[in-house]
Amino acid sequence: HSACVGPYQLSSWRPGEALLLRASSNYWGEAPKLKKILIRHVAEPGTQRLLLEKHDIDVARNLMPEDLTDLQKTTDIKVERVLAPSMIIWGFNTTNPIFANEKVRLAMRYLIDYEGLGKTLLKDVGIPRASFIPLGTLGALDEKEGQPFKLDLQKAKQLLTEAGYPNGFEANIFAGASPYPFALPIAQSLQDNAKKIGVRFKIERFVGTQLFSKFYARGFDTIFFGWNNGSADPHTMAVRLIYNPDNRFEAKNTGYASWCHGYFDKTMNQKVKDALFQKDPQKRAQMYADLQREFMQKGPYAFIYQTYVSVAMTPDVKKWVWNSAPRIFYSAIEK
Repeated sequence: HSACVGPYQLSSWRPGEALLLRASSNYWGEAPKLKKILIRHVAEPGTQRLLLEKHDIDVARNLMPEDLTDLQKTTDIKVERVLAPSMIIWGFNTTNPIFANEKVRLAMRYLIDYEGLGKTLLKDVGIPRASFIPLGTLGALDEKEGQPFKLDLQKAKQLLTEAGYPNGFEANIFAGASPYPFALPIAQSLQDNAKKIGVRFKIERFVGTQLFSKFYARGFDTIFFGWNNGSADPHTMAVRLIYNPDNRFEAKNTGYASWCHGYFDKTMNQKVKDALFQKDPQKRAQMYADLQREFMQKGPYAFIYQTYVSVAMTPDVKKWVWNSAPRIFYSAIEK
């Protein structure tokens, strides 16, 4: 608010347009490097790029990966990236008898061309990762162990046969261009691979609230969604993705991705609790490592990738200070 005790005070705010911060003369700490910061809302990435190229703005935070690559090759624009504690996920509704079968869910993981996606579509977007705990979090498996799967149609076909679906099945994939722009091309890749083993996926496109309304109502077979870790502790992922306090439909526990997917495992619930209350840090980290390994094999999701957050800036910006949250430390930025 305007009487903020931090390094900046809110000087003006036009909702949906811009806000202006001015350095506070009453701040108790070190004075901010910049006296004024104007933060503008520019919805279109293309417009952001044009403004940045003309140096009408100093920083753009929502450019498309292809724009970032092109700017680095053809201009003096600098780009910084940081791995965010955010995962893009392909979820399976376990209230559907097909996806209630663990072997079916495991088979779906072998339809994902992690290596190919990492070299093409996900280049500069994120890193392929099959674990529910993002890199940079306590107990997270390393990059190699956190992604043990590869495209293997023969293995997928074998698992489906063992599950009782030798001729495949039909199901939908719900995906949207917003807010997950790379969900649709990934879904199309999965659809192509699935056809080869008899699985017929129909891709249905939704935008924003439409997608989430299906998610919260369990109204899907499979769905693409994102999940962000709200802290540096793995429990904030485990308690929403694995733990399910009450799986009854009338419970409407829509804040739990586990509930939205109809996933309830009493043993896994207890393991989440045990890991939370383990006091020894090393033992606790090991418990989360074990939980990741087990959940990759039996959980109701196929984790696709951990996202990058990128920022592009002109050479006028001498120092950009942020972390993986991602939190920006405006008072330490230099120009």
